Amino acid sequence: SVTGGNSSGTGVFTATCSGATDNAGNSTVGVSVTYTVQPGQIVFYLSSAGKGMVGGVRYQDEDILRYSPATGWSLFFDGSDVGVGNTDLDAFHLLADGSILMSFEQPMVMPALGIVTDADIVRFVPTSLGVNTVGSFSRYFDGSDVGLEAGNENIDALALDAAGNLVISTVGTVRVPGVTGQDEDLLTFVATSLGDNTAGTWELLLDGSTVALTAASEDVGGLWIDPTQGNHYLATKGRFLATGAQNSVGGDGDDLFGCMPTGNGCFFFAFFDGDLVGFKQSIDGVSLDLQGNSLTFAGLLTAGSEAADAVVQFSLLPDPPVEPDAEFNAFDQPVEEALETDDLLTQLFLPLVTR
Repeated sequence: SVTGGNSSGTGVFTATCSGATDNAGNSTVGVSVTYTVQPGQIVFYLSSAGKGMVGGVRYQDEDILRYSPATGWSLFFDGSDVGVGNTDLDAFHLLADGSILMSFEQPMVMPALGIVTDADIVRFVPTSLGVNTVGSFSRYFDGSDVGLEAGNENIDALALDAAGNLVISTVGTVRVPGVTGQDEDLLTFVATSLGDNTAGTWELLLDGSTVALTAASEDVGGLWIDPTQGNHYLATKGRFLATGAQNSVGGDGDDLFGCMPTGNGCFFFAFFDGDLVGFKQSIDGVSLDLQGNSLTFAGLLTAGSEAADAVVQFSLLPDPPVEPDAEFNAFDQPVEEALETDDLLTQLFLPLVTR
């Protein structure tokens, strides 16, 4: 539980961890943080690995849903309206100009483009969106030009970083000039040209095995990178337990978790729990619209001079009331499964949304 603070934006909190103590035997850890929490101002864009209904909105795996904690769910992009209803949209990124970068699970033939493979990225420029989606496609990235050819090199997550470089993950082992990776890894492509004549160089951004993302269900399938703060927001194909040098976070495929890059990996935080808002499908594409705000995380102190043996994590959307002996840390995994506390630091991170 967390007590203290005030509504003006700063406060001193007391974080009490049920069933957890620090190395001195104390169960209460004081932390000083700065905070402003306005999650209703953030808009989520999600694509799914299957079809379903959420908030009264029917969707297919080629669609993009819009979710606002303030206004609920709506259909943002209807793939069947523009001829891509025969395959799963398994990666996308919203650009600032309103266009959308997309990659699909299977090769297809697109008018004016010819064959578009699962290692390619197209750009969709809409003239209208929603239940009447209209627009045109162009080729943004030709994977075969830069070493993405094998079936396992299907792009299943994509984003742009703060510098505008493309960041991807693939469905399996990837071998491109200078880099070899697995399905849990993130690769950065620094382009010298894009489109039909794609050229550039590859770099390994995140080795997922270093943060224990090695199981088949832990394939990274969704990615968004905050262009201001640089934090990575990730989704996996199924159940996951990401473990960094300082903490862990666990959940399943309908969750989003954050990675704050550190010198030796990530500091992880819980962010979005799909179960709490009725979304039961695995997330295979994500973008966030911060609505002109800045989403940051701040504040951490440990009790005494020794590291405490617990981790406290808060998701952006409120969790259900916690019953005695129930989970308190993250998403759907019991505490004893999600966290090994012997070598962890007590940390308290709160989401900040500021204009």
